[in-house]
Amino acid sequence: MDTYHITQIVLNVLIVLIPAYYVVRKKSSKRTRKIAGAILVLVILALVGEVFNHYNPSSQTNSSLTTSTSTRPYESTQYGFSIDFPGIPTATDSTSKVQGISVPTTSYELDNNNGNTDFYVTVVAYPSQFNMSDTKTTLEGALNGEIENIKGATLVSSSYGTLEGYTSITGHATVSNNGQTFNLYITILLKSNTLYAIVTVGATQSDFNNFANSFQLTN
Repeated sequence: MDTYHITQIVLNVLIVLIPAYYVVRKKSSKRTRKIAGAILVLVILALVGEVFNHYNPSSQTNSSLTTSTSTRPYESTQYGFSIDFPGIPTATDSTSKVQGISVPTTSYELDNNNGNTDFYVTVVAYPSQFNMSDTKTTLEGALNGEIENIKGATLVSSSYGTLEGYTSITGHATVSNNGQTFNLYITILLKSNTLYAIVTVGATQSDFNNFANSFQLTN
């Protein structure tokens, strides 16, 4: 399984995790929150664990993976952002059911280095039924939930910041699989009820920083 499928599952977990956290936190007792939280963890483990158990990177190591230095701006008029991809990404629209509510998602993905490196932006437009006002708690819960439930993943660092004037969180994790270790970098940004997740899998930190720092909101 290549980095595209890893990133897709990582971001699909984000779609479910954030609103589920709010529903459980807002409407349930402490005991019920524990039970619901445990169920949610099992679901995440089933989804993400399966992917990493079957992930088979090529014989190249991360240190030998280099990405093209040639980038070009890509603009989404639908979600009002631009970012520099090292090529032309593929946009995919989908809809996920969260708590019985349809949540639209658009993913912009570029597979580089023959499947060894993936550049990815996913935008999730949560409907107004979801209360996303506690931004830092939401971002931290989403990041930690991802890392804790990926087999072989270790969170190396995380920090809050601002991106385009909005609170964000950036995390770096290493994931060990089949005797190899690769890097996963992610920045998550919330603008009202719209989540932007900027991800690289298998890329260097420099490539990720260039990618994430090129992100701009255009409206």
